[in-house]
This record gives sequence, C-alpha cells and structure tokens, in this order.
Amino acid sequence: MRRGAIILLALLGAVWMAAQAGEQDLRAMYQDALKVFYAGDYDRAESLFATVYRNAPRARFASDAVFKAGECAFRTERYDAAALHFEHYLREYPVAGGGSEAKERLRQAREKRPADHALLPLPDVKREWPRLAAAWPANLPVDDAAAVNRALRGLQASGYNTVVVSAYKQLDDPPLLPGGKPCVTGAYFTTEAAPVCAEIIEKLVVAAHRVNMRLIAVLPVRGAVRPDEPHADRRWDTFTQAVVADAHHVDLWRDPVAKRLVQLAKDLALRGPDGIWLDLDSGFRPDEGLSDGALAATAAQLGRDFDPAAVFQKAPLGPGGRIRGGIVDEAFGAFCEARAARLAETTNAMLQAVGEMHPSCRRGLMAPLAAASEPVAGMRDAALDFDALPGGKTADLVARFNYRGWKLRAGFGKRRAHVALDELAKGFDRAVKKSEHGVVVLDVSSPAGKTMPAWEIREVLARLTAAEAYGVVLAPPARDETIDKILEPSR
Repeated sequence: MRRGAIILLALLGAVWMAAQAGEQDLRAMYQDALKVFYAGDYDRAESLFATVYRNAPRARFASDAVFKAGECAFRTERYDAAALHFEHYLREYPVAGGGSEAKERLRQAREKRPADHALLPLPDVKREWPRLAAAWPANLPVDDAAAVNRALRGLQASGYNTVVVSAYKQLDDPPLLPGGKPCVTGAYFTTEAAPVCAEIIEKLVVAAHRVNMRLIAVLPVRGAVRPDEPHADRRWDTFTQAVVADAHHVDLWRDPVAKRLVQLAKDLALRGPDGIWLDLDSGFRPDEGLSDGALAATAAQLGRDFDPAAVFQKAPLGPGGRIRGGIVDEAFGAFCEARAARLAETTNAMLQAVGEMHPSCRRGLMAPLAAASEPVAGMRDAALDFDALPGGKTADLVARFNYRGWKLRAGFGKRRAHVALDELAKGFDRAVKKSEHGVVVLDVSSPAGKTMPAWEIREVLARLTAAEAYGVVLAPPARDETIDKILEPSR
C-alpha cells in the first residue's frame, strides 16, 4: 500500500476515534500533536493535527493545527497533501497570522508535487448550517478585492448568511463580472474539463468567509457547453419540421460528455465552496434531447422506433414556436422516461464525485418549482423523475420560481394565483420529505427589470414556506428591506 494511502487511512481512523471528543479532549490532543511535531514524528503529528481541526474548526488552536498539518506533510515530501492543508488554511482562516507563510508553502508544494499526483479530498470539517437566507447577485465586482468585500459586507448587513454564485457561464447568461469581461461560456475556476473564464471561485470563497458568510456555487448539468463541444444535443424545430442541432445543451448519452461533467464537478469541489447545487437547467423541454442515444433508449423501452415528427407535428405551440407541455402520448411517455433516467444517472455520478472530493460540501439539486411540486407534470413536461434523483440525506431540493412570470403566463389574478400557489406549496412539501432540506429560489426581478417590492416577496414566501422552515434565496437580493424582516411572517 502506498505511503499516502496509509497516512490517509490513519487520518480517517483518528477522526473516527475522536468523533465523540469534546473541545477539551481536542485541546489535549493538540498539545500532544505539538509534542510529537517538535520531536520530529511528522506522520503521527499530521494525523493528530488533522483530527483536531476537522472536529473543532472554530477553536482558537484550529488554524495552527491546519498550518502544522501542512508543514508535517511538506517535511515528509507528500506535497499533494501539504497543498491540501495549506489551501484549506487560506480558505478557512484568511485573517489568521500565517497567511503569507501558507501562501509560500502552497506555492512550493504545488511546484514540487508530481504531475500525475492523485488529489486527496478536501478535509471534512464539521459545521452547522443555520436556516439558509441567501442572496444570488446578478454579478459581483470580483476584479476588485475591496469592492467585492464591500458588496458582501452589504449583503451581510442586510441579514444574508450565504451568497450563491454561478460557477459556469452558459450561453446567453449575463456576465458575472460588471462590464462584461469576455467569456463565451465556461467555468469560473481552473479546470481541464472546461474553458476557463476567470480564476474567481476561490477568491469568492475566501471573501465570503472573511465576512462570516458561506458560498454556494451552482453548476449546470445539460448546459455546461464548451465552445468546441462536438457532442451537442438535438431538438425539434417547428419551423423546418425537422430535428436540428441544439448548441445550448450537451448530449448526456455520449460517454466523453458524461465523464467531463463528473470531472467538472470534482474540479469545482476542490475549489472549496461550502455548497454545490447542480442546476438541472429546467430539465428537458418537450422538444429537446433528441440525440441518437435518447432515441435508441426509447426504442428499447417501446419495442419499436420513436418517431418525433409523429408526435411534434400535432403538438401545441407556445411562445416563440416551441412545443408546449401537456403532451399525452405513449411513445412520448417512454421518451420522457428514457431522458429522465439518463439525467438521474448523470447527476448521481456528479454528486458522488463532489462528495468524494469535498466531504463537507452541502449538495443540492435545482429544478423548477412546478416540476418539483407536480411529479406527473415534471416527468411529462421536463423529463424529471424525482423518485430516481438523489434523495435521502445526500441533497437539498432547490426549487426555482419566477412568481410574476408564472402568474403572467397562466393569466392568473391575485386570488387565483394565491390558490394555485398554495397547491404548489403542498406539492413541494411532499417532495421535500425525501431530502434533508428544502430551498426556494425566488426570482424577484420583473419583466421591466425592476425588483419585486418587499411586501410581495414576503407574501409569496409566506405561502411557499409556511409548512417548513425552508431555506430562501433571493435572486437578485432585495435591497429595500432586510432578509430578516422579509422572512419574519414565514417563521
């Protein structure tokens, strides 16, 4: 067995043995670690230091334990583990006194570690989450450290405890950086699995931690498109009455695509966000996902070929000439099931990869509120099978909702909207039972570009979160009233 694997097993064993230890016991362990460290027993010292900081991350001696764990690994020439510890030190304790020394050691460790090193997962730090009160800004001034610090402090002063950011720019997304820094599409972190727009996720994690906030990064599944992606999906075009390329989505049936998405999830996890949510990109619209793999899987289930034209030529159209939901057809039903199964398989693999790389990371799945609340419609209109998606205690269920857009499309008056909203809330309550947490992402922007008034936000959230203390994300954050005041009626 490799020495690194032996050390890792020792670390895990030590963590298990100390699981029930109180801070006094961990303080004693820290003192023991110092003794063996100065005696030159670096393997034993690293195991003890790692146990200490993973189980008491907010103790006064925790930052020193992290630093010395990194020093132990560095002195025993295990540079991958050393880099892991020093990265964790800089991310979790950005205002501790050893920042400059940790940065230098991190630089040295990165230079010395072999090119084919196997990355160890980030430490599993035990941390309690309060009720999520998150802001999802349209953009952040990340090129200016002082400006981003002011922005996050402003959010904290308004009662937000978490900031949510997109980790990947999709086609047609607004720029994350004010001024529109050039980026066609790609990840906002260094990775070989996707083009790099800017190295900003790590900066945002550190900036959020400086003001005692957490950071959740959102990663798309079907929309993680590379400009040079040869495996684009296909969809039905009502104008040409033919199947055409869909440049906005990847073909999940292609093995290179599925492997790249898993690697992308691993790369993001190693940047150290406190949480990662996989955005299911509204699932599949009825006329999407017509790749050869999807058609073959449908044919295998049906026992005959699936002819998209036979279904879509008579399907109702919505705005922009796209196929609307509500299709009731046996062959189309099999098509939906095939797409949903592949999406569930892909997201399961991505969430598992996140857990392997960053055990402490809060994981979640994001989908439209209507799909989460109405399983039958979710399968029929978005190919989302919530029974097959990861549940139990492994994921948050995150529901996106644009109240004004939903009300406008349905032609609801206020009374009818309230009745329908109550029904959505009941359905969401049922869906959340299979997850550890329920979270509502409320799009508070209006078609005119103005933010919903606080009274309307409060009214909608009170109906959606009355049954449970769900987490709440406002996108973009409300500015005219603190989030505490907005959430007060729903508590």
